[in-house]
Amino acid sequence: MLPEQEMQAWRHWHEACALGLISETGRMQLRRVIADRFRSMLRKINLHGQGMLSAPPEADCAHLFESYCAVHQRRDGKKYKDWLLTRGRRDLDTVQSGVMLLVRNVVREWIRDVHPKTAALSLQQCLGDHGVSLQELLPDQKTPARSEDQTLWMAAYLAEARADLEAVEITVLKLRAQDVIFSAPGIQETYGVGKSTLHKYHRRLLTRIAEAAVARFPELSPEDGVRLVLDILDALAQDIFLNFSAEKPGTAAFRKVKESHDPE
Repeated sequence: MLPEQEMQAWRHWHEACALGLISETGRMQLRRVIADRFRSMLRKINLHGQGMLSAPPEADCAHLFESYCAVHQRRDGKKYKDWLLTRGRRDLDTVQSGVMLLVRNVVREWIRDVHPKTAALSLQQCLGDHGVSLQELLPDQKTPARSEDQTLWMAAYLAEARADLEAVEITVLKLRAQDVIFSAPGIQETYGVGKSTLHKYHRRLLTRIAEAAVARFPELSPEDGVRLVLDILDALAQDIFLNFSAEKPGTAAFRKVKESHDPE
């Protein structure tokens, strides 16, 4: 599904108030999006000794998601359906990050109801000695097939890009790896940099990667180009997460962020 199609499907869902009231194509697309995130969350839990939990059918995952949005509301009184489509920049990245956050809550409730023994382990509980919780684990990345030339170029680009990252970019990638939105509570206090600066550096990273990809592969279709750029960005985020997950904001990289940017 193209980004424009997914965003349009989310808008139709918001207007219609139910998946069952939008087009069959849009309904099937959004069911798949929600179910993919549901399954991704369960894979993380299974990887850490919580058995072999299996996600319900896609339609049931979507029903659980819709039910959560309908029943629960934020502390400010806003319904999650409205929050999802009206917050921040109101673009697909913002919607997708919100969906992931909501699906995590949906999975928690589902486990508590269907698998109470598994639910005894909090998703915020630290694993091992590294201070990483289940909730902080990276989502599974789906790598589409690509040419050997693209694969080799991507590996070479990643090696160079890692060495050129600025401190704020490292913070951006670490947050992206954890599906944490830049406006989340505590970001300013923890990292010494606000959402506007984070969004600016996120766009700068995307632009830099996109320009390099287009220069090397001018024949790429828009869809394949987007996939390549996002794969590179996600690979960088995973690398940063794995190398910095055990560190705290007091390390040199994070001190540099705090010293270089005024609070917003």
